[in-house]
Amino acid sequence: MRITLAVLAGLAAVAAARPAEAQVSAPEQNVDTLPRFGAASDWRVTVGAAAFLRPEWDGADDLSPLAVPDIDVRWRDKFFASVRTGVGYNVVSADGWRIGPYAKVKFGRDESDDRALRGLGDVDATAEIGGFAEKSWRFARASLEVRQGVGGHEGLVVEAGGDLRFRLSERVALSAGPRLRAVSDDYMQTYFGVTPAQSARSGLPTFAAGGGLESVGLAGAIVLRPQPRTTVTLFAEQSRLLGDAADSPLVQLRGSENQTRLGIGVGYRLGASAR
Repeated sequence: MRITLAVLAGLAAVAAARPAEAQVSAPEQNVDTLPRFGAASDWRVTVGAAAFLRPEWDGADDLSPLAVPDIDVRWRDKFFASVRTGVGYNVVSADGWRIGPYAKVKFGRDESDDRALRGLGDVDATAEIGGFAEKSWRFARASLEVRQGVGGHEGLVVEAGGDLRFRLSERVALSAGPRLRAVSDDYMQTYFGVTPAQSARSGLPTFAAGGGLESVGLAGAIVLRPQPRTTVTLFAEQSRLLGDAADSPLVQLRGSENQTRLGIGVGYRLGASAR
């Protein structure tokens, strides 16, 4: 496994220096770190649904629709759990800092999903376990996540991001900023490498993918509150694959270096009070 210290240091510097998300990779934005509306009780439970247009697989050219139920549970400013964004706990939550353990699931990839994947085999769903650090100011936020895969891929994932955030009114808030993502050899080989056996089955040339920067992009979200208990979130990300992810024959011959993700989520807050 090889992610250089220079790459890690660079990501950390970007996360700390730019005015800019933890749950980070769009479309899985943590909208709770946008400007909040009203006071929070100890428990906040929101139920709803989200719909996405996203690449069928990492590096795919065409966008594919996906709809999922969305349940978001939060306790004070400590515990948070969401179908979309994962599970975490704020060990530190003071002076604009949030630091703690964090885990999320990366869905698997089946070769039957797309003709482009035929012969490459399936990749199981992966639990990614690690931690995050986030610093918020009045109009900005910067974050860094480090997660280790267990299951489908056994790689290390490092994500850094930043957002400028604006509350236009009591019902409208915006955020937007850059994203960086680096991965280890194991991750890159799982999703972008082609072994000799896979080459024989798929017709793609062999390719040994090494770790490093995987992508850079820009993500944004619009949060609307048409009713006291109802929140509508629109989000989008445009990113470009880099390094061995971009050079992979799977991407070069059957996919695209440019990746687009669009989505909408609607949530309804339960409880005695809508505040």
